[in-house]
Amino acid sequence: MKWDKEFDEKQPAMFQISDLANVIATQQKTLWASVQSSVMSLGNARGIQEETRNAWAIIGKQVHGILPINAAFGGEIEQISETLQSLGRTQSSLVSGLQEAGKQMTGLAGTIQSAVKQINVWEDLAKRNKRITESYRHTWEELQKQYKITEQEALTILHRYKWFISPSMPIRFISQVVKIGKQAGNRIGAMNGLFVDYFAKDNFSRLEFMAEGWGKNELFAKRMKILRDCVQVMKRADRAYNSSNVVLTTLIAQIDGIQQLFMEQSGLTYKSNGKWTDEFGNVHYWKDWYRNITSNSELLELANTMLLDILFQSASRSKPLTVPFTFNRHKIMHGESTKYGRVTNVIRAFLVLDFLANISI
Repeated sequence: MKWDKEFDEKQPAMFQISDLANVIATQQKTLWASVQSSVMSLGNARGIQEETRNAWAIIGKQVHGILPINAAFGGEIEQISETLQSLGRTQSSLVSGLQEAGKQMTGLAGTIQSAVKQINVWEDLAKRNKRITESYRHTWEELQKQYKITEQEALTILHRYKWFISPSMPIRFISQVVKIGKQAGNRIGAMNGLFVDYFAKDNFSRLEFMAEGWGKNELFAKRMKILRDCVQVMKRADRAYNSSNVVLTTLIAQIDGIQQLFMEQSGLTYKSNGKWTDEFGNVHYWKDWYRNITSNSELLELANTMLLDILFQSASRSKPLTVPFTFNRHKIMHGESTKYGRVTNVIRAFLVLDFLANISI
C-alpha cells in the first residue's frame, strides 16, 4: 500500500527524530537542574549561560544531522529546527533575566551590608556615649551625696564661665567650681584661676597625665609626638616668653584633624562647606552630627558647645563674633586675632581633645 511505502521511506528519519527528542529532553533536564541550582544559591549567572550554550550546541548538532531528510517530511524538520531556535532564544532571554536578577541581588546585598555597617557604627557610638554618661552619672551622684550639689547647678555655672570638665577631674574640683559660681558678681578671674591652678600644678603634671591617656586611641596615635611636644613646651616655658602663642595654634590644628578623622571612621565622607554624606548618600552637617551623638548627656553637650559654638563659631573677617571670645579657630588660624595666647585657652584646647578622645574610644 502507498501508506506503507511512505512509512518505510520515513522510518529511518523517524528514528532520528526520536533520537533528537531524547537529546532535547536530556539537555533540558541538565539545563534546568543548573538553573534551579543557581537560583537556589543565588549563584553564578555566567554558569547558567554556559550550560545554555552547551545544551543548545548539542541539540543544534543533532538537528543539523537530520536536515537532509527534511524533504521527506514536507519541510517539517526545518520547522522543528526553527522552533528549536526560537526556544533557544527564549531560554537565552530567561538566562539574561536571571543574570540581571543576580546583579540586582548583588546590589541589594551590598546595600544591606552598608546598612548593617552603618547600624554598627551608630551602635558603637551609642555604647561609647552610654559608657561616658554612666561614668558622669556616678560623678553627679557622689557630688549630690557629698556636697549637696545638683548636676544642673554645676552645669549652669560651667556654661556661664565657658568651661567644662573631664571625666578624670575629681568631685572636689567641681564643688569648688560651684562655690566660686555662687559668689556675687562676675567671678571669671577666680574661675579661670581655679582651672589654671588645677592643670598647671606641679609644672603641668595633671595636663601631662591627661594627655598621656590618649595614646591608646587610634585617632591620636600618630599625633602623640606633637601633643607631647605641646605639653613639654608648657612645662619648659620661660616666663619671658608666652608659650601659649605657639602651643594653642598647634592644638587647634590637631583638634581640626581629629574631629574630621573621627567622622571618616564613623562612615562619613566629606563633601563641601561642612557637609558630609553617609554610605546611603544622606547629607549630614558636621555640627549637627556631633550634637546628635552627645544629645543624651548635658555635660557632653556642654563640651560640644565649647567645640562647636565657641572654638568653631562662624566668623567673618573684620566682623565681631556672635559670642565674643578669644578662643576662636577662624580668627586665630586666619591671623586676624593676635590676643589668643592665654593659658586658659590652651587648657580649653586640651579639654576639647580629651572630650574627642573619650567619645571616640
